[in-house]
Amino acid sequence: MGRIRDLSNFIILSIDQIEQLKYLRKEANISMSQICRLMGCSTCKIHKLEQGKSKVDADFYHKLLKKYELLIKNK
Repeated sequence: MGRIRDLSNFIILSIDQIEQLKYLRKEANISMSQICRLMGCSTCKIHKLEQGKSKVDADFYHKLLKKYELLIKNK
């Protein structure tokens, strides 16, 4: 049997949040594969987030936003 996963911290992003992620990544001038390396995740994960096709851990989402903001600030 598979393990039971706690999904209580997972959120579904709104269209505005999805558009914000796409905008911030482009504003930071970073590729999907580059942000994945920095975040320690798969390209598939970011792709699915930007397409609105998966739930996301709220902590990961907030870390991703902070990473984009830092990259934009330091460009």
